[in-house]
Formats: sequence, structure tokens, C-alpha cells
Amino acid sequence: MTYRVVFVLFAIVFCQAIFAQTPAVATLSFQIEGLKGGKITLGHYYGGQAYRIDSVVVANPKEGFAFKREALKPGLYFLSSGGSRLFDFVVASASDSFTVRGSAARLNALAAEHSEENTAYFAFEKERKALEEKITAQEQLLDMVGRATKGDREAMQPVQKDLEALYKSGDSLAIAFTNNYPSTLYAQMLLSVRPPEVPKNLKPTLRDKPNPAYARWQRNHYFDHTDFKDERLLYNNFWHSFFDGFFAQHVVPKPDSLIRAMDEVIAKMPRNGAFYRFAVMRLVQFFEQNEAPGADRVFVHLADKYLKKDDTPWLDIATLERLAYKADAHRSNLTGSLAVNIELPDEEGKMHALYEVNAPVTMLVFYSPLCDHCKEMMPKIYQIHLDYSAKGLQTLALNTDKQHVYWKKFVAQQGWQWLDLASPNGIETLEKQFSAVNLPVIYLLDKDKRIVAKRVQPDKLGEALSRMNWK
Repeated sequence: MTYRVVFVLFAIVFCQAIFAQTPAVATLSFQIEGLKGGKITLGHYYGGQAYRIDSVVVANPKEGFAFKREALKPGLYFLSSGGSRLFDFVVASASDSFTVRGSAARLNALAAEHSEENTAYFAFEKERKALEEKITAQEQLLDMVGRATKGDREAMQPVQKDLEALYKSGDSLAIAFTNNYPSTLYAQMLLSVRPPEVPKNLKPTLRDKPNPAYARWQRNHYFDHTDFKDERLLYNNFWHSFFDGFFAQHVVPKPDSLIRAMDEVIAKMPRNGAFYRFAVMRLVQFFEQNEAPGADRVFVHLADKYLKKDDTPWLDIATLERLAYKADAHRSNLTGSLAVNIELPDEEGKMHALYEVNAPVTMLVFYSPLCDHCKEMMPKIYQIHLDYSAKGLQTLALNTDKQHVYWKKFVAQQGWQWLDLASPNGIETLEKQFSAVNLPVIYLLDKDKRIVAKRVQPDKLGEALSRMNWK
């Protein structure tokens, strides 16, 4: 008897263990009349991107089709056919099971069976799309009136007023959905991108000037409705815009302000959680590719603070090493730091030093006379140098090639009136210090030889110089 009891208890525990390890399965069925046969793709949204995760080949659309998937992440999903998106829908849980019915000719009138989530979502989408069509038509009308009246504000005002009313209707539509269906995943997604209302005792303006307290409250409470522990909120096609909007609307676009704001926001997120990973990689990727002054400083900060090898188990080693290498390449020439001194001879052997140049703005141009792109761009760069020399611009043109015979011949042919410098042994150290790859490379320095702009594109050089301080 004792053995039987033990066996029964063991069997119960064993069965519970098996049950606990069985992954949840979602069954998503579709009956869409008039749909063409072929491959139908299932995908989901994340971080502003659409990801395909499965597909079925539908021979007879009338019979319908289904996806059975284990461990689906709850979020906003889509179906596509022939490369075109058909419609979106919501998967509320990893064990969701429902059927979507409708017509390919009227995808704005879909119906969901066994899914209150999608019944509410499809009704909302129908209203939203109808409103979107009205907004598009009103925007076109505003454009037509603007062109017809050559921008007459008085003539455009009534149309603009109606357009703003439509925008408010869209906002009201989203608020109504979150109020009417608060327990649905989509309502929680909509709420997560809605900054809270500012207290009534705080006014946007004081004495016709912006109220700093009002702006500060908006900044401090921007993410109050986002539950950073709920990673489901990331799986849609709009949260990334809300995230970007914080930095665009509430942060001064200067390196120190951006760094402080990023650290504050990331600190709100569970470390190495879904939101943390999303925020870190979105910011790193943006500032890695950004050529705006100061973006390098922000990128290096992000790499140093958030991309340590032992602290990022979610990122592969190759990516970590690539980002670390790029951060290291920036360190010696960060925007805002003093440029390393340059001491090189000109074509006649006379030595010149960067820190001996007395000018409100100094331009460094790294190039090679054997580089075809340099040959094409250097005359244009020189013309811009001439345009700004009257303001006090001084330029050092730095040859990166060791073959001085070609360099001296090239310089003699050009007859440039700026400092042409080179070294018989090459300038590999300087190339590394200034990341002088993909020539020509242009730096702009202020009167103290601090780096104001780096790797300026030749076609944007005039614009960059126009923003410099010439005093």
C-alpha cells in the first residue's frame, strides 16, 4: 500500500513536470474570401521593423489556412501576400486560438471568432482608417489651397483648423478604445505611448513665454504609462516612434544633455530586459551612423557604459568587438576635445605645427594624390577654402601617401595657397588618431583647436563652415 501511494505521488509529480515543460501553442485560423492562392506570410512588429516568422502555401484559399506555432510572443502581427501586407491582428497570449473571417475586397470589415481582443481591434481599425482617409484628403486640400494662394495664411486657416480637429478626433478615438477595452493588450499598447496629462495648475506659458516647469514635468513623466516590465508592449509598429519622440521633443540636442537623458531613461528599465535591450541597441545604432557634431561622444558613452562583454549576454561577440573597435577609433578625436598637435614639413621641407596656426577656424583635410575620389573633390574643397579665407579660415592639407614624388608633382600642378604637409615616413599615427579612412577626411577646429566637426562630407562643407564661430 505504501509503495502504491509513493508510485501515485511520483506519477502525479512526473505528469505535472511534463505538463509544465509543454510549450504553449497558438492556433491562428483564417477564412478570407477572394484571396489569391500562393504563399501567405505571418509576421510581427518589433522596434519599428516588420519580421517574417512563418509562411504557408495556400492552394485553395476557399478552404482557409492556419498557423500553429509554439511560444509566439504576444503582440501585433500581420499577414502578407506577394510582398504586400494584407492586415494586422493581435495575438494576446502564446496559447491564443481564434479565427479571422472576411473578404479580400473588404479588409476593413474583418470579423474575429473566439477573440474579443481582435473583435475590438478590428472595429477600432475600421474607424481609424476611415479617419485616416479624411485626414489625407484634408492635408491634400491644405496643400492645394496653399499653392493656389501662394501661402496665404488667412485663406489656409479654415482648412488648417478642420485638419487639427481631425487630428484631435484620432486622439479621442485612441482614448475611447483604452477606456472601453482596458484589459486588452492593444489598449495597453495605446496607453503605453500616451504621456500623462499635465496637472492643471501648470500652464504651458508664463507671461507669453514657455513655462520651464511645464516642460520639465512633461519630460519627467513622459514614460509614466509604460510598464517596462511588460515586453509585450514593444511588439507593435508604433512604440519606437514614442521612444524617439522623447529625445526629439524633450531633450536639448547636445551631447551632454543627450547622454544624461539616455542614462535616465535606461535606468527605468529592468537590466537586460526587453526594453533595456531595445533602448540600448536603438540608440547605439543611431549614434554609430550619425555624423552630426557630438554624435561620436554619445556613441562612445553608450559603448562604454552598456556594451561590456560580460554585461550583454544578449549580444554576440562579433558585434561587441566591432562596436568596441569603432568606439576606440573615436577616442582620440572626440568632438569637443582638443585635436592632437600636428608637426609636419611642407613640400619645401619647412616644418609647421597645428598649434602655431592662429585662426578662428582651422580646417584639416586628409587626402592622397593617388586617390581618384580625392582628385575629384580637392578642387571643390579648395574653392570653399577660398570662399572662407576672407573670414580667417586656415587650412592644412595632409598627404597620407608615402610616395612624395607624386605628392610634390600634384601640389605643384594645383598651385594651392594653403599649407600642404606630409612626412617622408607617412602619417600612419595621425591617420589612426584622426580616423582618416575613406579619403578625403575633413575636420573643423575652433580657435583653441577643439574639434567642432569631424569627417565633414565635401558637399556639406560650406554649410558646416557657415555655422562656425568666426570671432
